[in-house]
Amino acid sequence: MKKRKLHTERRITIDEDSVVLEDKSIVYSRLDTKDEVFFWCYESRLIDDMNKNEIRLVFLLARMAQYNTNIISLSEYFLQEISKNLLVDVRWVKRGINGFVEKKILIPLDKVTYRLSPLYFWRGGSKERLKVLRIMVQDAII
Repeated sequence: MKKRKLHTERRITIDEDSVVLEDKSIVYSRLDTKDEVFFWCYESRLIDDMNKNEIRLVFLLARMAQYNTNIISLSEYFLQEISKNLLVDVRWVKRGINGFVEKKILIPLDKVTYRLSPLYFWRGGSKERLKVLRIMVQDAII
């Protein structure tokens, strides 16, 4: 199969502990994502303003997002699991989440449910991302 150039994206590889292993731009035509957790990072400048733990937190949240919706449930149980995974205090995780809400990286849907902004990250197909973006623009969320 001959590959054709679609576009260039920044690809960030993280391990199971959300540690950044590799950060590079790639040109691709198709990615097989059946057996791996994969998400797109659309705005690399966003990461430039974050410290190491904030980067690990946002990538962990991107991995937790539901496929094609980017919805994340952050109950107390999940907050404790995140803090164990990142080896930080639960209060730090809550402050990080509040900071992401202020930066509009996370969009609150209710008390414990958030949507990871598809402007920055997306886990799923590009057609679904465009649908979600249209709805968010129509509803003046972004």
